[in-house]
Formats: sequence, structure tokens, C-alpha cells
Amino acid sequence: MFREICGQLGFPHYASVAGSTVPELCEAARALRFPTLVKPVDSTGSRGVVLCLRPDSLTQATPRALEHSPSRRVTVEEYVEGMPLTVEALVDNRQVVLYAVSARVLTPSPYFITERLTLPADLPSDVDRRLGEMLRRLCEELDYASGPLNLDLVLSDGDLYLIEMEARTGGNGIAELVETAYGVDLLTATISLAVGDVAAVNPHEPRQVILSVVTAETPGRLRAIHGLGELAALPGFVSMRMFVEPGDLVEPYTQAAHKIGYYVLSGDTPAAVQASARTAQRLVQVELESP
Repeated sequence: MFREICGQLGFPHYASVAGSTVPELCEAARALRFPTLVKPVDSTGSRGVVLCLRPDSLTQATPRALEHSPSRRVTVEEYVEGMPLTVEALVDNRQVVLYAVSARVLTPSPYFITERLTLPADLPSDVDRRLGEMLRRLCEELDYASGPLNLDLVLSDGDLYLIEMEARTGGNGIAELVETAYGVDLLTATISLAVGDVAAVNPHEPRQVILSVVTAETPGRLRAIHGLGELAALPGFVSMRMFVEPGDLVEPYTQAAHKIGYYVLSGDTPAAVQASARTAQRLVQVELESP
């Protein structure tokens, strides 16, 4: 449905098919341009998302995606190469009162999971204006009057391809990232809109912010996370959140739920926050023992 709406609005779009069985999807996907992405239509955190380079790889990828779909339905869509972005937006009284665009760094193929978010993304001014207009038209078409929106998209050769959209706030600490950058508490604003109150949305000029996810490359039992004290002493350090403790089992980062934690850094300039991020990456090391 979302693909159809984007097509009706004249947005840049790509081909996709959907279905519930392996033979059905393999047959329908013969008309697609490869590589493709196979996705459960109703999962979260990149669970079950697999890149298929050739049509014959669908027979292995589709069952995995179906396992992660409560409705047992999967989409196969053409893969768009470009800059991955995420948008956190807030709609009040049928107006998009805030949209914050983050550049995403993703894990390598075959999984596509957020490793780092940089806010605000360095978009050309004309692309940013076009995105704002696309959001306005999308909300108008869907008659979306009030609440949060989270979108994934790709900037490819100057065109913006909307991938998916949810009527919720984003994961991966995105609300904290937006508050650090713009001074807007998205969660409080969302709750205010939900109960009929006025949402306080008064963004200031954005600070440069980076969120980096802490992960493990192999399964194991966490022995220690080194460098957290030094991380907290870095210029521009904002916060860190760790979701496991020594002794806990951790899994490789094949889905967003497997993150060990994340930390947020901020700076007055892109160069300053990028320098802190490079230092932080060297400092924070995960030590595991065999499970």
C-alpha cells in the first residue's frame, strides 16, 4: 500500500512484490531488478531482512523472513543504492511542525542494521526542501492529523526514495538524539498530542550529534566493556546506555535487539564531533568469553 501511495503522489519509487509462500514470491519476483531485499511486512529491528543478489537466493531468504512475520507475509523489493537516511517527524493540526533527518551508517550485507546516526544529515538545501514537501503531501494523502512519524529513506542520485513509514517514534535512541540536537523532547510532545494537549515544539539551531551503537561480532558471555570511563571524559560526551552486564550472554549484531548499548556525542561543528567519535571507537572495546 505504501509503495502504491508513493507512486500515486509521483514520488521516486521502485518495484516490489508481496506474498506468503516461497513459490508465490519467487514467481512474482522474476520481474524485479536484482539485487533485492526480502523483508517481513510486520517485524521490527531489521529482523528477517536479507539481501538477495540473485533470484535463486530467494529460496533461502524467504523462509527466514517468514519466520519473523506474525502475519506470515513478506515483501521483496528492488534494492536502492545510496545514502541511507532516517526521518523523525511530528505532525500537529495537520502540519509537519518538526522533521529531523539523520544519516545512517549500516552494517554490511547481508544485514542492514543501524550502527551510527549523525544528526543533522548533510543534505543539499534543495533536497531538504523537497523532503519537507514530500512529508506534507504524504500526510495530506493519508489524512494524518496528529502524532509522530518515523521514516526510512535513501538519497540516490539526487532522488529521495521513501522506504517505509511508521506512526511512532523511532528506535535506536533517536528521541534522545533529536533532543540533544534540537532541544525538542519528542516523547513528551507525542504524549501531549495523544491526550489532546499542546505539544511544546520550539527547536533551536541544531548541534552536531552522533549516536554510535556498541555491538559484538561473535556470540559469547560479556566479560567487560573497556573504555567507558575514558568515553565519559571525552569532549562532547552526552550520555551512554548499556543494556547488558558482565556475565550476560550477547549475540552478534544481526538485528537491532542484539545491541549491547549506545553512546551519544555532540559538538559545535561536524569536525569536532567526528573527531570525538573516532576516539570513542578506539576506546570502547567489548571483551567476551566463550558462552
